[in-house]
Order: sequence, then structure tokens, then C-alpha cells
Amino acid sequence: MLILFLHGWQSTPGGAKPTCLKAYGHEVLNPALPDDDFVAAVRIAQAEYDRYRPGVVVGSSRGGAVAMNIDSGDTPLVLLCPAWKTWGTATAVKRNTVILHSRDDEVVPFADSQELLENSSLPESALIEVGTEHRLADEESLAWMLRAVEEARREGGSLLQHEAGVPHRFGFGTLFLVSTMYAELFAVWRLIGGSSWSLAWVAGSFTAVGLGQMLLFKGQRPRRASVIVGACILPCRILCAAVYELLAARAVLPSHVILLVLLFGILGGAVYGYIAGLLIAAHFLLIDKLKSLLVSSKRRWRKEAEQE
Repeated sequence: MLILFLHGWQSTPGGAKPTCLKAYGHEVLNPALPDDDFVAAVRIAQAEYDRYRPGVVVGSSRGGAVAMNIDSGDTPLVLLCPAWKTWGTATAVKRNTVILHSRDDEVVPFADSQELLENSSLPESALIEVGTEHRLADEESLAWMLRAVEEARREGGSLLQHEAGVPHRFGFGTLFLVSTMYAELFAVWRLIGGSSWSLAWVAGSFTAVGLGQMLLFKGQRPRRASVIVGACILPCRILCAAVYELLAARAVLPSHVILLVLLFGILGGAVYGYIAGLLIAAHFLLIDKLKSLLVSSKRRWRKEAEQE
């Protein structure tokens, strides 16, 4: 696979990382990026990307910032301790991005990558803690880099791509979007004339599905989490309602009828949870698309300003 590797500050082409990629059979583009001119470095990287259209872009430290500031379309990014706070204007990355960083890094703080994760609404699994030094040239770090690149080649990047859903980390944007979703729900329920009790149950079930997407499977499997939560909450509601009615009527329901009702409740709940999860995910997916459009627009405006 063809890889565009962007080296770090005061580094040169042909280092340990691109050499490792070549040793495993990959074709590596490794242009020399000037240390004293970030705009020129971005221009060179963009020209290499536009000419050869690599399958993956790998950026190390300052090269990670360069990778964030080029227009790489849907090409996956593998960023090694990206120094995005020091260079460039990009403050978020696309969803098919993996970040490798060492918590012991004294040059680029590990907290910067955590902040980048939050800015981009990515799950915690997109940030992989590796290595014991900032260069990430140890065997463990190189192995993780190779794995990320290989996963990008196979299956379109199972390690790099994530299902849309409630992000594992909450920021201001997430809280604003959740508030908007509740406002939409209340408006729709008022329009159809639904009861307050049913509104409370629907809002509560959507909340449960959203929490399930965020907490189960570390936020990596929102669809599966939605089905599980739905399959749990609907049978519980049916059971509680049945118990209440039976106690009020002082009646007894045969056990086989209860089991049958619960079985259909589980199946129906799974479908309900899946649909609720899709509705929730659609909002976050829309925000991701808008965020990508804004980032692309900023890059285009910056290029036009540089050309003028």
C-alpha cells in the first residue's frame, strides 16, 4: 500500500518509522518538510497527496499537525503524538483517524491528544497509549503503527472507522446537541398530543439508549449497545405495567403467558432500541459532517488567501 509519511520537526526522511513501513512491504512517500516554514510544509505535503493519492497518511509530531492541515478527503490518518497545538490551525480530525501517543511524552503533552479526541467527538479507542518516549520509535509503538496501517488496508480500516453514536466524552457541543434532541422530542410529542406520562417514558428510554451507546463497549459499538438496552427496557416496562394491572384487578396471569409476553417484549425492544439508536446517531453524524465541511472550508479559504 502507498503511504504518505510526514516527518517531525528537526527530523529527516528515511527515519525509523518510514523504514519500518518499507520493511513490511509498503511503498512510502517521505518528502522533506522545511522546519522553518509550516505553510510550505503543508504545501509540499498537499502536493504529494494530490499527485499520488496514498491509501493512508501517517504524521509524526509536527508531521501530524501537517497531516491535519492538508485536505486528505476520506483517506485514513494515523497520527503519532501530533503537535497540533504548536503548528497549524486545525483543531479537530475526521472520524477515520487513530492517534498514538505516550503518556511520558515531555515534548507534546498526552493531554493534547486527549483534547483533540474530545474536539473531534471520537471514542477513547481512537487514542492508543503506547511507548515510553516521545519519538515512538520503540518496538511496541512501531507495531501499533503497522497495525493501524494494516487495518486501514484491510476492510477499509476496522481499527480506524467508528459507528456514529453518543461520544464517550462530553463537551459543550455534545451537551448542546443533546438539549436540541430533547427539544425536538418535546415539540413532536406536543404536536401529536401525546400524554405527559408517555412522553416521560419515551424520553427516559431514549436517554437510556444514549447512555448505553456512551458507556457499553467503551463507546465503540453504539448499534449493539442500542439493541441491548432496548431489549432490556421494553420487557421491564411491560412487566411493571402487567404487575400493576394484576395487583389492581387482584388477578393472576399464567406463567407461560408472562414468558410469552416477555419474549415478544425482548424482540420488540431490540427493534425499538435499534431505531432509537439510529435516530440518536443521525444527529451526531450530521454534526460530524457539518464539522468536516467547516474544516474543509477553512482550509480552502486559507489556500485562496495564500494564493492572493
